[in-house]
Amino acid sequence: MKRRTTISIGVVIVLISGFGVLALASFVRQIRRAPITQAEAESELSQITSPPGATVVQHTVINKGTHGGVGNYYSADLTDEQIRAYYDAELARHGWKFNKQIPLTSWGKDMGESQAFYCKGDRSADLYFTGREEPELGLRYALVISWGLYDCP
Repeated sequence: MKRRTTISIGVVIVLISGFGVLALASFVRQIRRAPITQAEAESELSQITSPPGATVVQHTVINKGTHGGVGNYYSADLTDEQIRAYYDAELARHGWKFNKQIPLTSWGKDMGESQAFYCKGDRSADLYFTGREEPELGLRYALVISWGLYDCP
């Protein structure tokens, strides 16, 4: 009976170790792929044109290995509806599919901020509207292409 218990414990240890090795290998593969993913996201972002009158005020890159994003922040004299309609068409032209739009709050207050999400494969495009935070933030909206952050169906 003792031998059977020892064998069972050994099998469990081997299985757990095997799953651990697979998880580690997957993580290492994602980290090795991250620079390629960042370059692909930069390329994708550069192909998406902004609406007439919108000006890039900042460009950001965040790469945490397994996830990150590249984005442009814009000033514009356009309404949220005009910006959203423009990007609905522009992103669709590049193969992106609308996923959802959600309202946001700042410290529990509705400041008119919202995000629209689009999906293309395992990447997401996040269109963020600053609402009444625009004067403080110095921008009207942002478009960020990300990987590993949001689930796309």
